[in-house]
Amino acid sequence: MATFSLFAQMIKFRLRPDRITFIGILMACSHVGMIDTAIIGFNCMKMVYGVEPKAEHVGCLVDALSRGGYLDKARLVLESMLFETNASAWRALLGGCFAHGDYELGVVVARHLIELEPPEESGYVALQKLYAITGRIEDALKVRKLMCDLDIKQSS
Repeated sequence: MATFSLFAQMIKFRLRPDRITFIGILMACSHVGMIDTAIIGFNCMKMVYGVEPKAEHVGCLVDALSRGGYLDKARLVLESMLFETNASAWRALLGGCFAHGDYELGVVVARHLIELEPPEESGYVALQKLYAITGRIEDALKVRKLMCDLDIKQSS
């Protein structure tokens, strides 16, 4: 893969990878399912190259773990960060919950998204869908009513 080839060349020529380099590495790992490599890359950032992980790096790692079905590990990563993670990382985990059928965790994640971004529709829409999928129709209707009360519109 070209990303890893370029990274190897950087190291060969003694060029220090920066935070952008690691975003590219982690995204590539996520998209091709190289979960172990993503974990190693994330851990090497600070220990080997002195690059402090930021929210976008965490988001890439969570995306890789979520795509691979390691939802509990992804959640643990998010909850163990010493800094506040962004909503996109939680949305990556939510996508994994839908993809892998972990609707119980999906409800927890959707609720957390609503806390992080109260005016944003995605958490409400996901929560409503999760309730409907799991047969909790009354709860789905309550979320729908709450969206109407808060004037939160669902985009098509």
